[in-house]
Amino acid sequence: MIRSILNLLSSRKRPALGRKSSVDNGWSGLTVEVLEGRALPSVGAVSAVLTNSLLANQSLVAPAAQQVPNLVGVQFHMNFGRAFDMLIQTENWNDYEKWYDITGTWKNDATGEVSNFTGRLQPSAQAGWTDINIYWLVPGTNVVEGSFSGSIVQNTSKYGAVAALPPSWHVQGEWIDLVHHDSDYVMGNGSAPLLFLA
Repeated sequence: MIRSILNLLSSRKRPALGRKSSVDNGWSGLTVEVLEGRALPSVGAVSAVLTNSLLANQSLVAPAAQQVPNLVGVQFHMNFGRAFDMLIQTENWNDYEKWYDITGTWKNDATGEVSNFTGRLQPSAQAGWTDINIYWLVPGTNVVEGSFSGSIVQNTSKYGAVAALPPSWHVQGEWIDLVHHDSDYVMGNGSAPLLFLA
């Protein structure tokens, strides 16, 4: 991407350094330029084609309609109902599924058990909210031990988004323990740790 931008910039017209002429070599859109006695191929047409194809093919970037907040590093503490902690460690766009894959840790504060989870984030039908669905396995197996399905929204006040560094988030949803056949509605808040540079 950077190379195509540099090529695009290099194809912009600049004051000539010495004699400059253009020679048609018979190829459509490609020319040979003579600069200071040296014949060089023109990159103007090539960089335009490369730049246009790169701009048209941005599959690594999520479409604007699929944007969700970057929650990497956000630690949620849920203490309405049961007490749990959830830390989101990674968040990556999944172009095939059209959602964000996430991973992190889920801690049951009552038992102290910490599990690694896998899940997804995607925009909610409710404006400003993000849906979250995660699950974790019984350690050492492929058996799903529990799950959490809910929603996340940035905390606001009557003045709009809370001006906090870092932003504060609210989470709520249903926790299910599939092994012990238990469930509860839980909610809480979270934020990323504030880093101080010395």
